[in-house]
Amino acid sequence: MSKDLFKNIYFLELIDWNHITSLITSFSTFDRTRQFFSSTDSFLSVSELELRFRQQDFLISQPSGFSRISQHLFKLGENFDNTFCLDLEKGRVLSLEQLNQIALLLELDLIWIENFSKNISQHHADLFVTQSLYNSKILYKLRSFVNDSGVLNEVGFTELSELNQEILLIESSARKKASDLLRNGSLTFSDSGEFDIINDRYVLPVSSDHYNSNYGPIIHRSRTGLTLFVEPFELKPYSQKRSELLAKKEWLIFKKCKELSEICSPFSQALLQWSDLCLLFDKLLSLQMWAKSFELSRPVLGGEKEVILNGLFHPLINDCVRNNLDLTSSHQGLILSGPNTGGKTVFLKSVAICVALMRIGSWVPAHFAKLYPYEQLFFFSHDLQDINQGLSSFSSEVSNY
Repeated sequence: MSKDLFKNIYFLELIDWNHITSLITSFSTFDRTRQFFSSTDSFLSVSELELRFRQQDFLISQPSGFSRISQHLFKLGENFDNTFCLDLEKGRVLSLEQLNQIALLLELDLIWIENFSKNISQHHADLFVTQSLYNSKILYKLRSFVNDSGVLNEVGFTELSELNQEILLIESSARKKASDLLRNGSLTFSDSGEFDIINDRYVLPVSSDHYNSNYGPIIHRSRTGLTLFVEPFELKPYSQKRSELLAKKEWLIFKKCKELSEICSPFSQALLQWSDLCLLFDKLLSLQMWAKSFELSRPVLGGEKEVILNGLFHPLINDCVRNNLDLTSSHQGLILSGPNTGGKTVFLKSVAICVALMRIGSWVPAHFAKLYPYEQLFFFSHDLQDINQGLSSFSSEVSNY
């Protein structure tokens, strides 16, 4: 088993990594982002690090666009993934929720065009791989069918709007007929209930003591069995008509989903690319909001093996004492001494946390940081201290006796 912290979750716990990542992911929108930062997959290769830092530099240089992207990702929901792209490639009919995700991606491309595309110079060309996706005609068709909450836009869907009016008219007529039966009918219905719809059937309540076949078929029984919900023969035509209209409504919705799925199918690869871009944006936004909230600094990647930290602090400790560290090629080691509860372990953990945060592309807890992108990180400790409870290594160990 590797003891390299970049490859072993167990050893990462020695530097309070679970607490760190929980703070980072508290700013995340997607579950997949939370899973990413909670695993060793979040540690980037050395070649990816500079790109990740430059991506964040570019996003925060456009604050209004940065804010719009953040708000837009929230609309995609925490369960967002790119499975609908595979469904499109296989010719499947997408759901309302999936069609809404496509519309949201089209709108995201529009945000990108309005806020970022004009500012991408040749120097920034390699930051984000984007394929043009925005299409106003397709977006109009999608939004005429589903709103940005994933709910059917019945007003924009003319055929459905007309059908809904028919359904409302049937329900109104059925309610009026039921009211007549309750007041003027020859049969005695229960006073304990009212007109209702159960299993797509219009029903009225009747006491089990009074029931006979003249009331109509029993659709449902109360928990005690003392009240029966029957479908009067006079209401059956209304139930049947309503069921027919609802079936037609479902067919119209399916037909429209199929039509829109076929329209979007040729763009499956571009949609997949923008889905991946959304996941990347969420990671970058999480890192930047965490950095801003905890006043972290962008590290400088050193070309030589060195660790230079000015104003180093532990991000989990309020009003933490800040320290400096200067390890270079001519000064590669450090002997640390001091009294119990003096902060030695916290200092060592803070250094390890800085190196680990740098490797996930995060800003680090220091006023200034110049770090070599080490490919391995080791931290050995039988440390039992609990920073959240204010216990040092010594006091935590003493508490066990």
